[in-house]
Amino acid sequence: MKRSEMDAHQRQAFDFICEAMSDYIGGYENQLEDFAEGDKEYEEAKAFLAQDHETLINIIYSEVMSRADKGTEKHLRFAGKDFITERIDRRLAKWGY
Repeated sequence: MKRSEMDAHQRQAFDFICEAMSDYIGGYENQLEDFAEGDKEYEEAKAFLAQDHETLINIIYSEVMSRADKGTEKHLRFAGKDFITERIDRRLAKWGY
């Protein structure tokens, strides 16, 4: 689904999903770059990012929903779980996970 085909709730939800994923996945990717191999932080990030695709979708879905505030929660609810998980799935695949 193209952004131009999304309704207002889906666009807001998509923006929030992208932001949350960038923070969450990007944080682990930064740990891989910031720490030396063998450091606790490096190994933690490597193990997290090595999880299977479906597990990552579920973890990120939970993270997205837990980060939602009153305004964002409404958009996520109207966009629906199927929309949210599909966006996470496609974005993870695009990023190579």
